[in-house]
Amino acid sequence: MSEAPDPAGVPLTERTVPRLLARSAALDPGRPFVVTRERSWSHAETEQIVATLAAAFTARGIGEGSRVAIMMPTSPRHVWLLLALAHLRAVPVALNLDASGEVLRYFVADSGSVLGIVDEERAPRFTAAADGLPVVVLPEGADDLGELDAARALPLDPGAASFADIFVVLYTSGSTGMPKATAVTHAQVITCGAIFTDRLGLGPDDRLYTCLPLFHINATAYTLSGALVSGASLALGPHFSATTFWDDVRDLGATEVNAMGSMVRILQTRPPRPAEREHRVRTMFVAPLPPDAVELSERFGLDFATCYAQTEWLPSSMTRPGEGYDRPGATGPVLPYTEVRIVGDDDLPLPAGETGEITLRPRDPFTTFQGYLGKPQETVDAWRNLWFHTGDLGDIGTDGWLHYRGRRKDVIRRRGENIPATVVEDLLAGHPDIAEVAAVSVPAHISEEEVFVFVVPRPGATLTAADVEAHAHDVLPRYMVPSYLALVPDLPRTATNKIAKVDLADRARTAVADPASPDAPARTSVADRVIPSPTST
Repeated sequence: MSEAPDPAGVPLTERTVPRLLARSAALDPGRPFVVTRERSWSHAETEQIVATLAAAFTARGIGEGSRVAIMMPTSPRHVWLLLALAHLRAVPVALNLDASGEVLRYFVADSGSVLGIVDEERAPRFTAAADGLPVVVLPEGADDLGELDAARALPLDPGAASFADIFVVLYTSGSTGMPKATAVTHAQVITCGAIFTDRLGLGPDDRLYTCLPLFHINATAYTLSGALVSGASLALGPHFSATTFWDDVRDLGATEVNAMGSMVRILQTRPPRPAEREHRVRTMFVAPLPPDAVELSERFGLDFATCYAQTEWLPSSMTRPGEGYDRPGATGPVLPYTEVRIVGDDDLPLPAGETGEITLRPRDPFTTFQGYLGKPQETVDAWRNLWFHTGDLGDIGTDGWLHYRGRRKDVIRRRGENIPATVVEDLLAGHPDIAEVAAVSVPAHISEEEVFVFVVPRPGATLTAADVEAHAHDVLPRYMVPSYLALVPDLPRTATNKIAKVDLADRARTAVADPASPDAPARTSVADRVIPSPTST
């Protein structure tokens, strides 16, 4: 028996993607399910396409437990691939679209994938990193299945998958080392969508819009899952563009939109225009709440809602639309689906209102991630003392609201991407003329943070900033390339001989603000540009 209430009335054992797809389709098979600017696809059409893909995968030997790497933009085809693999109890591995070089090779090898699926644009980069992995390249076209267009369809069994099955593998960044493969279950994804549906009051007449990537948890566990649970339709954009955003949500008939905080900031900087209010959107779901939410709510003609969640977890707290505007750091009341404890460095709980690390435990089985694949020690470390340690700081007020106060991790947050400083440092340090690297964050011009690196050349080397930037573009994915770099003779150290990151962060902020600073950095070609989508401006 479930220990937590059933969000949106979905029992725990029924929380699988195939069951919810069948339930949603049964409301009216002819209703639109997926909508883009090109066309819409009904529930009946979606099920037929999913059945066709399932047959094609089966013919290739893909079945229960098989992992399939997918590197494609947000699109109907990407959604159909996820749904088809779910019916086979196979596991999609969603890869960052900007991954390249050593990072992409790591993703492919680490994931244990037996097949790769990629669009034409990314095919050369993916196949170069695939190291012999069979790859299917899907041609351009909204619904062209290419090699996966089977001659027959496989009858779909909504009951085949278990709520405990892994639905998708998503890579998440920690404070050290390469990103970790996070095993996300059907129960986790559907519970997220059910909580989202319940808190935002979604229903079959809604249309949920996202242009966020499906290699992150937001688009998958909130927009897609929210549509499955609520019976709403799903409106998709391939990427964020501030120029067309409001036209897209208006023309697609969206009633709810998911966004990142950086997107809101970019939209805010655009000159006001009538299209900002000529839409049906009631709610924009965004993290964090913008500090000027009251003014932006009035300007855009909608309410904001937010939550505290991670790739590994359910939303531990969530506001309803319009709540929490006057509470800095507010993420909503703690919800009954997760135990939340704020602890000190000794893992002992802190009193209400005191800031410490946010730690979590599920109330129901399989509703959170099932470990980091291939990394048992990291999984055990994350579950220290049988509580999942988020690495985030927060507090819970006497009224039960959770407030997010920042990170403990050495991670730089840039345009919705978590960038481990150690990955940037390790890959840049591979240059033969570089002795040492330290990466820190500096405030971004619009929102979140940018990457600033201090580089110590090897003795006798004639290293230039241009050399470092060229090396960065060779070895780092675009979203990790530093915006600023400074060549320095050495790095400050603590009493224990560790790099003094706090001191460097202060120096970096001063250097960016003051061109006369001794650490005045070189601005790279990505400085002040929108990462990862070049069309965002």
